[in-house]
Amino acid sequence: MPEVAEKEIKKVDVDVNKVMADAAQKAVHCPICKNEQVFNHKIHDSTDTMVTWYHCGCGTVFHTQGLDKAVFDADYVAKWFKMKEIEPRLDYFVRTYFGQISHLTYGRKFLDVGFTIPVMMESLKKKGWITTGVDIIPNDYMTDDFATFEFQEKFDVIHLGHVLESIGDPIAALKKAFGMLNDMGVLVITHPCPELLFELGPRAFGHFTDYRERHVFLSGAVIKNIASQCGFEEKYYVRNQDRKFAMWNDAHYIYQKRPY
Repeated sequence: MPEVAEKEIKKVDVDVNKVMADAAQKAVHCPICKNEQVFNHKIHDSTDTMVTWYHCGCGTVFHTQGLDKAVFDADYVAKWFKMKEIEPRLDYFVRTYFGQISHLTYGRKFLDVGFTIPVMMESLKKKGWITTGVDIIPNDYMTDDFATFEFQEKFDVIHLGHVLESIGDPIAALKKAFGMLNDMGVLVITHPCPELLFELGPRAFGHFTDYRERHVFLSGAVIKNIASQCGFEEKYYVRNQDRKFAMWNDAHYIYQKRPY
């Protein structure tokens, strides 16, 4: 009997070691803090695909299936133009924030990253802004990737409108934006608010969960921490559920580049 028991124990030990080895190979780490993740849940995203989302204690929600940049095409742009009252919604964004921004910086060079919808750019031009934009989708400005494109000029305002969640390295993107701003320049960020994912549930948050378009959601605490480390000073923050804007259940941030 003791001999049989010993063999069984050895067999159990081998099985446990194999499980541990398999788990190590499948370990998932947060793209922001790099800690290993355990807590996750599966939801049907807006494409009706079952996707595993991981929740890190640092305040980051992410998946590991990767982005599909092929979805950012003419049909993607057309979807935005079909949105109900898209023009007044974007104009509302400009009217809500750019009066405040005008008091933070006297420069008027504006860069829009990853949106470049003409109606918003025209609205800014009417208010005296010198506008340009960059997007991987063909547009009237620069068709390129903000993360890799080498800009030859600096700007007074940079708008990251729902793009951090679609950039491979959000920390690098914020550092790059800081370097591209003139002293006292302003960074405007709109980004899905993962805190509302828990408060409202996946159904209300569903318009952000197409895994092909977005792979990481950063909480307010995470964005504030990264921005502070870059050298930004927070000027405004709000969780937005106002449907007068083009998107809702997101957060709006305004940061200013400190001159020291």
